[in-house]
Order: sequence, then C-alpha cells, then structure tokens
Amino acid sequence: MGRARAGERGSATVELLAGLPVLSFCLLIAWQSLTLVRQTAEAEADARAAARQLVACSSAPAPDYRAIDANTDAASYAVARGIDGSGADTTTVTVTLPALSLLPPLFGASRFAQVAPTGRVTMRQERC
Repeated sequence: MGRARAGERGSATVELLAGLPVLSFCLLIAWQSLTLVRQTAEAEADARAAARQLVACSSAPAPDYRAIDANTDAASYAVARGIDGSGADTTTVTVTLPALSLLPPLFGASRFAQVAPTGRVTMRQERC
C-alpha cells in the first residue's frame, strides 16, 4: 500500500459514503423485484388451486377462496368458462394480488403498484 498524497487524504472514505446510497437503492430495487416474482408465483398457485376445484365436477359449488389462501381478502378472482378448439369445456381462473411495495413513495413506488402480480390458469372441465 502506498502512502496517500497530501491532497488526497480521506478521499476513499468520501467516495464510499457517496456510493452507499446508490448501492442501497440498487439492493432495494432487487429486493422489490424478487418480492414481485414471489407474489406472481403465489398468484399462479392460487389460480391453479381454484381452477382444480372448479373443473373437478360441473356441479361442484364455487371454491372457498379463503381455503385456498388465507390472504385473499384483497385479491381478486375472475372465472371465465369457454370452449377450446377441440370442443372441450374449459375454465380459466385469473387471480390478481395487490402489489406489495417496499420502496418509499418518493422513489417511484407507485410504478411497482401498477405491476400487480397476476396468475392465470386454464383447465379442461372434467365429466362427472
């Protein structure tokens, strides 16, 4: 290690302190992205579970969404029934969860709220 010149003493500390907020912000954005991916996987799992209950038998009652996921108070479930190309009855379940924002409002947290985690599953209706 060389000796610091007279005019550069403490410059490494100042550079470190200047870079810490940028590093912290980058880590927070990465954490927010991972949270969004996790919530999307949770929405897909909830949609799959609801679709399974709906296609098991056409006379089955509507699924209890609380039994699928206890955190469904703010989630929205949409069910669409149709016919695919082969003439089979299909059921499509779409689950949209509210976005969990980890970013403070001044850093654009509202942009992450616009990207709501959504899961969509389509399954064929089984005959009873």
